Amino acid sequence: MKTVVAGGEYNLNKVVEDLGDNYFLVKCTGCGLERRVWKYNVLRGVGCRKCSQRNFEAPVTIDGRQTKEYTAWASMVARCQVSMPSWKERFSETRYPGLEVEPSWLGPDGYTEFYKAVGPAFEGAVLDRTDNDKGYVVGNVKWVTVQQSNVNKSNTHWVTAFGLTKTLQEWADDLGISSTGLNLRLKAGYSPEDAVSVRPQGIRSSSDEYFMSIAVRIAGRSTCSRRAVGCVLTDARRHVQSTGYNGVPPGLPHCHGGAKCAGSMAKSGEGLDLCMSSHAEQSALLQCKDVYTIDAAYVTASPCMTCTKLLLNTSCKRIVYLEEYPHTEARDLWLRSGREWIKLDFKYTVTGFDML
Repeated sequence: MKTVVAGGEYNLNKVVEDLGDNYFLVKCTGCGLERRVWKYNVLRGVGCRKCSQRNFEAPVTIDGRQTKEYTAWASMVARCQVSMPSWKERFSETRYPGLEVEPSWLGPDGYTEFYKAVGPAFEGAVLDRTDNDKGYVVGNVKWVTVQQSNVNKSNTHWVTAFGLTKTLQEWADDLGISSTGLNLRLKAGYSPEDAVSVRPQGIRSSSDEYFMSIAVRIAGRSTCSRRAVGCVLTDARRHVQSTGYNGVPPGLPHCHGGAKCAGSMAKSGEGLDLCMSSHAEQSALLQCKDVYTIDAAYVTASPCMTCTKLLLNTSCKRIVYLEEYPHTEARDLWLRSGREWIKLDFKYTVTGFDML
C-alpha cells in the first residue's frame, strides 16, 4: 500500500507534518490552506473543499449529496492512483498495475474536464471502459447500463452455439432459465447447441387450465359419436365437486359399441331430441351432492340451451369452455344473468392436449 511521508505531494495535498494516529498536517497547494487530514484522504489528493471544487462547471452536489458523475470520477481516481485497502482486497495490486488516467482528469480541474469529455450520466448508469486493456482515457470511457457493464468484464462467460456468440446470461434469458442452470448443463457435458436448445418444463398452469385439462381427459370416456364432451364442476375453493361426460344411459347400447341412435347422423346442434346421450353437464349435475356449492363449470364445448338453463338454477357463476357450441342463444341467456362466459385458448385432442 502507498504510504504518506512528510514533504510528499499527493495531487493538491502537500504533507507538512506527521501528527500521528494516521493524521497529517497538510497544505493545499491550490490556496495554501493548512488543515488536519486523515491518511486516506491525503492519498486521495483532492485538496481542500474550496480548491477541489474550484471553477467546476459540472455539478458536484445535488441537495447536499455528491452527484453520480462526481462519485464515479472520485472512485476512478482513487482506484487508479491510490492503492486503497478496500481496492487492494477486491482487485489486488497486480490486477490494475499503473492503470492510465487521462492527465487532464487529475488535479483541481480534473472533474470538470472529465465531465466535459464523458457528459452527464443517465438514470442507472455506471462508468465503463470500452477496451479493458486500456485505461480511463478519452474515447475509452462511457456511461453504460449495469447489464452492459457486466458483459464487459474479463470473467464474462461467453457461449458459442449455432455460429452465434452470446453471454451465458443472454442464452439463459432466451431459454427462460437461470444462468446457473445453463452452466450446469455445460458442465454436465451438454454440447453448447444442446444446452441452449433444451427448453425447461412448462410454466405452472393456471387453475382454469388445470381443471380444463381434467375435462379434456374425462371427454375421452364419452360414448357418443357426435361429439366427445367432458365437464368438471368446482366450488369457490377450487375443489372438484363432480365430473361428467356425454354418453348413453347405463343398460343401453352406445355408439362406440357399434349401435347408432337416430341422432348420430344429425348436424352438430341439431336433432338433440333424437340423440340417446345425456350431456356432460347433466351427468356432472346428477353426480353433484349440492348444486348450490358450484362456482364454475369447465366444459370442453360450451353448453347447449338446456344445460345452460340447468346451470342457471345452481350457484354456478362461471362457464369456461374450449369449443363454441352452435347454440349462441345459450350464451346470450347466460350473460343476461350477469355471469361469466369464458372461452379458454387451448389446443387439444381427447387423448392429449397442448396449450396454445
